[in-house]
Amino acid sequence: SKRKPTRKGMNDVIRVGFMSKFLRNHASGKMISGIIPFLSKDRFEVVIIATRSPSSGPADDFIARKLRARADDYQDVPLLSLASVQQRVIALQLDVLVFAEFGMEPYNWLLAHSRLAPVQVGTHGHAYTSGIEETVDYYVTYKLFEGPEAQRYYTEPLVTMRGLVKYPRPDEPPAHSSRQDVGLPESGNIYLCVQTGYKMTPNFDKVWRGILQKDPDGHLVFKQQNAENLEILMQRFRKIMTAEEVSRIHFMGGLPDSQWFDLFRLSSVMVDSYPFGGYTTSLEAFSVGLPIVTLPHAMLGGNCTGGFLQAMGLSELIVRSPEEYVAKAVQVATDTEYRSALSRKILDRNDALFEDETAVRDWEQFLSEAANKLEVTNRHGTDEEMMRYARFAEDTVAEEFPNGALDQFPQVDWAARKLRGRMPTPEDRELFSEPSATAHTIIRSTMDLHVEDSPHPREAMAAP
Repeated sequence: SKRKPTRKGMNDVIRVGFMSKFLRNHASGKMISGIIPFLSKDRFEVVIIATRSPSSGPADDFIARKLRARADDYQDVPLLSLASVQQRVIALQLDVLVFAEFGMEPYNWLLAHSRLAPVQVGTHGHAYTSGIEETVDYYVTYKLFEGPEAQRYYTEPLVTMRGLVKYPRPDEPPAHSSRQDVGLPESGNIYLCVQTGYKMTPNFDKVWRGILQKDPDGHLVFKQQNAENLEILMQRFRKIMTAEEVSRIHFMGGLPDSQWFDLFRLSSVMVDSYPFGGYTTSLEAFSVGLPIVTLPHAMLGGNCTGGFLQAMGLSELIVRSPEEYVAKAVQVATDTEYRSALSRKILDRNDALFEDETAVRDWEQFLSEAANKLEVTNRHGTDEEMMRYARFAEDTVAEEFPNGALDQFPQVDWAARKLRGRMPTPEDRELFSEPSATAHTIIRSTMDLHVEDSPHPREAMAAP
């Protein structure tokens, strides 16, 4: 049976469910645990819908316990069949249902094709649109992660929150491991990139080569891959690198938590993958003060590390081109005074990643507006927001790019034309006096090299 949307009273408690197979000690669970426990108990009745394989027991790790402690209703749901889960969720009589991720496993995505609650929301436990237009009403991310026209990458109306999730701060004390203990070379500068294999794309192989060429004492350390992926990577590297350069590429096996964080402490710089960058690994590195160099991509998956850096006021580590990436990574790795200064700033400022509750308040506002069928305040791409980007583009970008560069951003171009058509008012000057770091990094980097390889999701789905 289908539920019909109903309007809540403004003072009613809102019953909101969060559903995923990963509401436990997992990257997706950690992300959403930065929101759920901090929602107002006076305004929100929280229902945790923890799906799982029928052959496994209920999760009982620190993230699962943290979520269970906040839940007014904790549902342990074995994935026996789509129909059985649909019936259980409909019976919960939710006002809003949040799918905490799409794409990590099939069930959440398949279930999202059904109307299980009056309002259904996706969020970035995995960094992709659901592609579902009829039954996913909104997709929630964060302003620091999105460019001016990010809506083009989502089939759902995009809502962007200020701030970031209040991610649980890692607190693993140093184990005082040596380089040998964690499997690192005994000498040389360590360029660390411990990302999953599918993030190791061929279009960045020349960057890895550039680092090894520019720093003869540099070593690239990647995450251990399975035999098939390792052979593919090594074939690619041997094709464009000398044998000596290849000899300075290493693959790191699994480590216990204490040594994992020591690996970060012993590294010179973390080098972010592209076009799909880091999230959890980046936060772990920032928790111990390790600088990260990143090249942002126009889509969410490639701009999380950049968003973290912006939140800490460290946009100098966000680069605009592969060439600048190589130069900045080598500068951080080889200039110990510069690296130490960056590390101190990261440690001084990383509360913005682990302690700020701005995004929680915006989530509360959004859930209230969505449940009450009101206009959503943080809809991405408002006229005011586009005007802010346009003023930045007009003032600081247009001179660097040929006429027509803003055609890649129709909404920004519209706002720029509107600005040119009248004299700015004092209110405009105040509004545009400090263009955002997001505009600075995303507009410039996407104009440089990224927009053409990122189709609208509808186009991507239609491609053969």
